[in-house]
Amino acid sequence: MVTFRIIFSIWWLNKMRGGKKVLIIGLVILLSLSSISFISTASGEYIYVDDDNTEGPWDGSWQYPYQYIQDGIDASNDSDTVRVSSGFYYESIVIANKSISLLGSYKYSTIIDGNNSDRTLLIMGGNPTISGFTIRNGYRGVFLLNTQNTTIRSCIIKDNNATGIYFVQSDNNNIIGNSISGNGAGITMGQYFSNNNNIYHNNFSNNIQNAYDGISSNNWDNGYPSGGNKWSDYNGSDENCDGIGDTPYNITDYGDDQDRYPLMNNWTIELKANCGDVDGSCNIDIDDIVVLIAYVLNNGTAPWPEICVGDVDGSGNVDIDDIVYLIAYIFNGGPAPVTDCC
Repeated sequence: MVTFRIIFSIWWLNKMRGGKKVLIIGLVILLSLSSISFISTASGEYIYVDDDNTEGPWDGSWQYPYQYIQDGIDASNDSDTVRVSSGFYYESIVIANKSISLLGSYKYSTIIDGNNSDRTLLIMGGNPTISGFTIRNGYRGVFLLNTQNTTIRSCIIKDNNATGIYFVQSDNNNIIGNSISGNGAGITMGQYFSNNNNIYHNNFSNNIQNAYDGISSNNWDNGYPSGGNKWSDYNGSDENCDGIGDTPYNITDYGDDQDRYPLMNNWTIELKANCGDVDGSCNIDIDDIVVLIAYVLNNGTAPWPEICVGDVDGSGNVDIDDIVYLIAYIFNGGPAPVTDCC
């Protein structure tokens, strides 16, 4: 069915416009399809989750996604990618000793709600990557326990009673580009050492306490001029107007960690997002179609800088419809990509 829809779009464009260019794009697309392994790839498998599939069957395929995120994680192996469609997932999720990618379609509309459980997402061991979710309504939002080299990027972590992200004996993790708000504490280093974690380009706001570092030692900025984090309780000035505070932000608790280069304004990746420019080249062209096909159908590189730039039709998901939409725009004067995909 997927192949038919793309072939039909090529036929329709050729009929409406004709010419060698349309035939060339048709050949590019068909060659892309010819290399597709529907689930398996050299770098692992894609496993799909969609809360709209309430009646089954459920096998984790694109046609029959799992209804629950935990089922997708349980079915995964190292190097697999679990792709989660927009929706509300009322779950308390565990990733144990797995090095996988867990990717939400769009952080504003792919919501993991802990339903007042002890933790919304528990990560134990492995080195997973988590991106594109709202994580909310747990006692702890994300609990990192004895884990290293985990990355949490481009998520909204909010409204968790005790803390947004809680570390226990977890080192060398990356917390980058998240919004952390409305929690008891934004980030807490627990009673045991958690060291050498990289925490920057996050926006901390409306937490009772933005961060506790205990006696651990961590990196709360990415150097100058990249900068650190935006802190709602930072009162420093920016005399040279470089967007970086002139004085460090002290991380609360017993240690002496600092964000040496606190941001004066919210970090936002959305300002860099150009809907349809999925390869980040600053142009929307045939290369973006090829990248989008590879991502949607063959476990290719995700759209940059956020997955949502591939949502060219504004549906809230990045899927086959966006491929057809982008083909029509580039080669037949169809509607332009939406401007508010992110």
